[in-house]
Amino acid sequence: NSLIKKKCVTAIPEMENDQTCAARAIVICMAKLNNDSSLNTLQKQNRAHRIGPNSQKGRAIELLRQVGLSQYEAVHVKDFFKFEKHLDVQIVVLDVATGYNIIYTGETRENKIFLLKEGEHFHSITNIHGLFACKKVCTSCLTFYSVNAKHHCEKKCHICDRKGCEWKEKIYCPDCNRL
Repeated sequence: NSLIKKKCVTAIPEMENDQTCAARAIVICMAKLNNDSSLNTLQKQNRAHRIGPNSQKGRAIELLRQVGLSQYEAVHVKDFFKFEKHLDVQIVVLDVATGYNIIYTGETRENKIFLLKEGEHFHSITNIHGLFACKKVCTSCLTFYSVNAKHHCEKKCHICDRKGCEWKEKIYCPDCNRL
């Protein structure tokens, strides 16, 4: 798959009798999110099968243990809420089979990680902008758009760009000459 060759996706290698691909993909995304100094080592496919505290599989097994899931059973999309609660992130899953449509988006949280589902296998999306060749992502409604395009999110105020903005009265703004 040519998409997996993109630098914005970290391909999670398939291993015989291994059910940890979703957890390994989450480990990579969390390392990227947290600017983990061992990210490059974790991303190396020839080291993915190793077990240890600083290996992709070792961290995945520990993460599965922490959320109460077995390393011997496949993680399904319905289980992602456990990772979200434990890691305090929102997981967004895009599916190759549906044309990269979002098939899962957990509870809205400030920090988001993106996974790519290919069949029953998961990969890490480490740069969502690069995947869609877009400059902007509205994190409120998960809409992807270019810098030149205008996006008016129904979940944000179109004036101040904040969530939950309530208009009680009209106020004149001297900076932009708007009411």
